[in-house]
Amino acid sequence: MTSKGIQRTAPLIWCACLLVSSTLMALIWPIFTDEVAWKWITSRFWLDSGQAISLYPQCLSQKPTNVPFLFIPIRILEALLYGTAQSIFLLRWIGVLNFFCNGFLFWQLTQAIARVRRLNPKETFLGISAIGFFGVLPFLLSMNRPEQVLVFCLLLFAWFPLVEAKSRIQKWGLSFGFCTVSLLFFSQHAKGLFFLPLVLFSSWSLQISKKNRWIVSACAFALASQCFLFFTEHTQCQNQFIQEAFGKMMISPGAILTSPLETFLGMVQNGFHVVDYIRNILISDVYPQQWLPTNYGFSLGTQIVNGLIQLFFVLWISACAWGILTRARIDGAVPTFLNLMGLGIVIGVLGMAVFQSGKSFYDSALVVPLVIILGITFIDKEVMRLLGKGAFILGTASVGLMAYRLWPSVKND
Repeated sequence: MTSKGIQRTAPLIWCACLLVSSTLMALIWPIFTDEVAWKWITSRFWLDSGQAISLYPQCLSQKPTNVPFLFIPIRILEALLYGTAQSIFLLRWIGVLNFFCNGFLFWQLTQAIARVRRLNPKETFLGISAIGFFGVLPFLLSMNRPEQVLVFCLLLFAWFPLVEAKSRIQKWGLSFGFCTVSLLFFSQHAKGLFFLPLVLFSSWSLQISKKNRWIVSACAFALASQCFLFFTEHTQCQNQFIQEAFGKMMISPGAILTSPLETFLGMVQNGFHVVDYIRNILISDVYPQQWLPTNYGFSLGTQIVNGLIQLFFVLWISACAWGILTRARIDGAVPTFLNLMGLGIVIGVLGMAVFQSGKSFYDSALVVPLVIILGITFIDKEVMRLLGKGAFILGTASVGLMAYRLWPSVKND
């Protein structure tokens, strides 16, 4: 192999090594209790007469919530996947499989955007994929929770309008696929409602007939409405303690009408904590709810890597903002959907940030991939190349540091 060939293949081989090592680390760690609890809620369709159960015994005295008719196909699928006692052993494997599926969709989306922006698709993908190795992201991205499914669907919503459907069959297939993904998306979690603008922007940008656009847009809006009604009813509880617990996690939209000034101030305060989405992926000695084992080692190196990760995202987001403001991101005409997609992502992430009083670590698994999509859409080509090289080096250092810190736990087990 020539030296030029080695230069081309070495990054791919090294990225594959990082992927294998990160996957192995993700597979050997115990399943987080919330993964089991969430699947226990959503996989009991056959066992509870089609009713949605609650994890809170204090709320069991209330009238049970029926699974909406539109969501039944998804609940049946989840019951088949997770409805048996042996399913607990599949949780991590399915989570890792979903991680690889999301990686494949990232590759497809990167190729599509690279064609429009005249970027090198392989170089761009290698750079952004290295971000997935930062800190504890490999563990978060393979966690079997609704956020991973939401990312899967959002990647498809971003990719669908870039698909060229030429024949009538392809256009109908694209319409059906969009409605199916919308069903999966809005049946997972109420967080999907924050990204309704992105879903509607995507539906109206599909390369199908105008009539079909109206149909799929109406379908998505109907499913979003069902999502709002279902999760509103499902989270109602008369118990004071549970009400206060929910209030600490999320500001109720109804509070805007009852106490607008207090709610506005709370939203502003929540917005200042948007950086918590990045802090949640940093390497730590002790993790919230012990979702990762306690680990120590190389304190100075950990501080340096964590500092560089935070600096990287400051540069990444700043470059996104600069690209949007200067419109220097694309050579030639700017496709409308790329602008709308960016707007939808910004609305969704900021909506989550201002309404969420508590930003959990698994929310970062939803927000960080969207920030990456913003980057490949808006960051200037030369800046993207530099940040990609930096991400590759930092991702390598991060994986090595995590392996070093967690090795004692592996050895003892």
